[in-house]
Order: sequence, then structure tokens, then C-alpha cells
Amino acid sequence: MKKIAMLFVVVVFCGGKVMATDIQDSIQATWNFRDPAASEQAFVEMQKELSVDHIDYWLVQTQVARTYSLRRQFDSAHAMLDDVQQQLTNHGPALTVRYCLERGRSFNSSGKPQEACPLFEQALQVAQENNLEGLAIDAAHMLGIAAAPSDRLQWNLKTIAMIESSELQTVKGWLPSLYNNTGWTYFDEQKLDLALAMFDKSLAWHSERNTGEGHRIAIWCVARCLREMGQHKEALEMQLDILARAEAEQADPSGYTHEELAELYDGFGEITKACTHASIAHEALAKDEWFVANEKARLDRMKVLSQHCDDK
Repeated sequence: MKKIAMLFVVVVFCGGKVMATDIQDSIQATWNFRDPAASEQAFVEMQKELSVDHIDYWLVQTQVARTYSLRRQFDSAHAMLDDVQQQLTNHGPALTVRYCLERGRSFNSSGKPQEACPLFEQALQVAQENNLEGLAIDAAHMLGIAAAPSDRLQWNLKTIAMIESSELQTVKGWLPSLYNNTGWTYFDEQKLDLALAMFDKSLAWHSERNTGEGHRIAIWCVARCLREMGQHKEALEMQLDILARAEAEQADPSGYTHEELAELYDGFGEITKACTHASIAHEALAKDEWFVANEKARLDRMKVLSQHCDDK
């Protein structure tokens, strides 16, 4: 869950066509980041309504490439972006920005941030020069993720300032993601009071809007920080609250929540409860490609804790 910006959107159709004021709105409305394959299908359907000679077709193509990147099919993503690159001289700056963003994201997700950052910097520059405010914020936010650790905090704070000072309501939805990312930067630096303040801001944003899973994720981040601060009882209460909320909303509780419960119960010496939650966590998180690729130690930890059940 850490450092992943969770944005949940739905596809809205009318007569088979996406209802939106322009292609940028259509792209935002079509994305379902929890299901890249479904998003790809929706984008391909959108392209059927567009001319291959029009910029909108290629703007959508950058998002098809992104669906491959999210599924860690990086060769396919880059191949599609190679096609987009051939169109850059024929179309406007928005395509250049989208191309740089998605090429950069593909590099960063495949463990090559040093190749990603120049692309994000180019995207930011072109977007700012052409008053593409939303895309500029996206680029700055990506620099907060991909830049050298010593630079990430300043990029995150700069992006938050950009959003908070913007008059565009469409960019305000970036705030919880940026609060979250900044919180994890502080967390990694063990500046836990500052981290908690950022997580609290994200939680307040989600609480005001009753965002369902986004709200539960925000609670999780606060609880995780509290555990790090040694406030284990409060952290346990919040993780159990997440389970209750998921049940009430008829949603599957996250494997991350079971992971935290396993760690907390293990700390309290409640081995049976710890191994039960660890077993659930391991089964769920082993199916998460990002987690498997980036958090092997945590996955192995859940496997070890779950094996205690067999010892009973």
C-alpha cells in the first residue's frame, strides 16, 4: 500500500461513448486503476470513435501503454510509446507531455528512475509553458516518487503547494495522494510526527467525502504510522475498524490490513491470531505483482508467521 497513489474512477458510457467535456476528461473518467486490463479494453473502444490522424487518438494510446506498464508488461508499453513518439512532431504539446509521463512511468516502474526523471522534468516544463496545469501537477507528483530520495520531499511539497494554490477544482483530487506520498517520505526519514500530520490530512480529506476504499486506505496509513510510533493499542483498534468498515461495505479487506494485524498481534504475543491474519495476508499479497516485486521481505515475513499455525 505504501507509496501507491490510489485513484478510483469508473467508466461512464452513454450510447457506447464516454460522456465528458473533452478527451482529458474522458481519459480520467475511463481509468480504473485497480483493473488495467478492463481499462485497456475501454480505451480501445474509445479509439474506435477517433481518427488515427487526430491527436485524441494518440493521447488515448499513451493510456493504453500505461495499462501495460501497470501490468508490468514493459516491453509492450515501450513499443506502443515508440509509435506515439513518431507522432509528436505532428501534434500539440499535450501529446508530448502525455508521452513523457507514460514513458517515464514505464521506466520508473521497471526500476529505472534515472531514466524516468528527465522525462518527468521535460513533461513538467512543457506543461507549464503551455498552461497544462493538471498535467504539470502530474509530472511534479511523479518527480516526488522517482527523484533521488534527497529530492523527493521538496518535490512533494512543491506539488502540494501547486494544488492548494490552483483555482482548478479538477486538480484538488490529487491532494490526498500527495499528502500520502509526503507522509511516506517523512516516514522513511523517521520524522514520524510530520508523517502522521500528512496522513491525518489525507484521512480528513477522505472522511469528508466518504470515499469507501480510499477512506480505509487513509485509516491504514495513520494506523501504520502509529505502530511505528509505538502506539500499538491505537493502531490495532484502527486496523480492526478497517475490517469492520470493509464488512459493512461488503468489500474485501486488504491483505495489507491482515499483514498489520498479524504484526500487531505478534507483538502482543497473541500467536494464534497473528498466524491466522498472516496466512490471509500472505495468500492475498502473493497475488499482488507490485508487492511481490518490491516487498519480498514483508511477504517472507508473513509466510514465516503463518507457519506458526502449523505448529499448534
